[in-house]
Amino acid sequence: MDALSRQEQIQNANQLLADERWQDAIIAHVRLMLRFPEIRHVFQFGLRLAQRRFKQARHRAERPRVAVICWEMSHNPAGRAVAIAELYRPAAETHLVGCLFPRWGKSLWAPLADIDLPCHLLSIEENWDEASWESCASDFWPQAVAFVLQHPFDLVHLIKPRGPNLVFALLYRWIWQAQVIQDVDDEELAFFNQRRRIDELDDGVAAWLEQHVRLPHLAGLTRKQWTYFSVGLVRQFPSVTVSNPALQQRYGGRVIPHVRRASDFADMDNLRREARVHFGVSEAAKVVLFFGTPRAHKGLRETVAALAQLNDPRVVYVIVGNFPEPEFKAELELLAQTSGVAVKFFGNQPFAQIPQVVALGDIAINLQDTESPVAHYQVPAKLTDALASGLIVLATETPALADFFAAKAIVPVSEASLVDTLARYLTAADAEQHREHQRQLGLDYFQHHLAAEVYAGEVQNWLECMQEEPAQVPVFDALLQQLLVEYRPHDSRNEYE
Repeated sequence: MDALSRQEQIQNANQLLADERWQDAIIAHVRLMLRFPEIRHVFQFGLRLAQRRFKQARHRAERPRVAVICWEMSHNPAGRAVAIAELYRPAAETHLVGCLFPRWGKSLWAPLADIDLPCHLLSIEENWDEASWESCASDFWPQAVAFVLQHPFDLVHLIKPRGPNLVFALLYRWIWQAQVIQDVDDEELAFFNQRRRIDELDDGVAAWLEQHVRLPHLAGLTRKQWTYFSVGLVRQFPSVTVSNPALQQRYGGRVIPHVRRASDFADMDNLRREARVHFGVSEAAKVVLFFGTPRAHKGLRETVAALAQLNDPRVVYVIVGNFPEPEFKAELELLAQTSGVAVKFFGNQPFAQIPQVVALGDIAINLQDTESPVAHYQVPAKLTDALASGLIVLATETPALADFFAAKAIVPVSEASLVDTLARYLTAADAEQHREHQRQLGLDYFQHHLAAEVYAGEVQNWLECMQEEPAQVPVFDALLQQLLVEYRPHDSRNEYE
């Protein structure tokens, strides 16, 4: 672009300020700063003026605007995003935002196909070459910048500390002065088979830049190094939420479990009858339910083996969810057939139908590998669904579930004790009495700790902070500046339109 066209753009941005069109003025000034980084400082005063006035106008708005941003929306991380979004829905205009990376999928996670929240998806094309920065390519940065420019939010809640979310945090803080909350519901480094003390990660960005001069390529945003950065920076966020006490001990923050609206589970007797008819399960059957993503490490083989020992024809094992590995489903079918266990398989169900699906069951089992760092910090969201529906939950004792066990809301179980525990709640002479007592403990825990309605005051506190400017976080500012240097637009005419 020549000097005249640049001058015209500057005049346009100044006119937007004069006309008090604050949102448009912010967009114009940010585009100027992106397109002409050598004189970025010239536009700083106008940008700050527009941002202050825009925030004042937003404070007078009838409803705040909130984005719940998930780094990847084609598989189950999106479930936590919906749970957090449900917290905001009564008090704010709430949107879901996230990315689709082809190696996980090219469409929204199937259970969310009928979600009744505004949902914005960025389809990211990338070429990752670990050996060569120059051979890497990604269209994440221009898409993310263009999206943030066109979608102002007062508050952004990030689901999982992953690279894409870190970049969204930097952009929303810079452009819209949004309040940003980081949520942690898993130990993300465990998915890379890594165990690190959190203090070992605190200086990760600075150490990397000292050694490599430049940041890792954005084509690697979902991979290990950017995940290290994101996890290491969690404690730099002024506001953090976590899903359980084990994560709170590691990252601090406020525990917000996997919540559900209590009103969705208000009429379980009717839901149970309807569910049994819909899925073709006898009303007299004793249903052991697995609802989620069926994988080999989740205790399904062990459950079939235990039910075979129980040897009660009234018991049916219902497995709801798509198998990522078809051969594992075939293995379970053969095991059930040879051991005489009645098993019914159903695919993924819509998110809105969770209450009906869980109403099928009498007992839910959550067996976990106690040596796994993932299990150490993870609370399955389906545990909330089960308790809300009045199911008896049998689970392996892990640090993440400490509060549940302390309240006796769930029943401790191991592979060795599974048969006897199932018998106590399904086939023993006093099984019904045991079930009713445990059912009430679980329902009470849900009502007081897991119902979305319990956290209305917490959400209101978050929303009341939206008028404030984001707290200064030097490492965030340094990281943003580095990104702005490394990812200048190649074509300044339309890169961020």
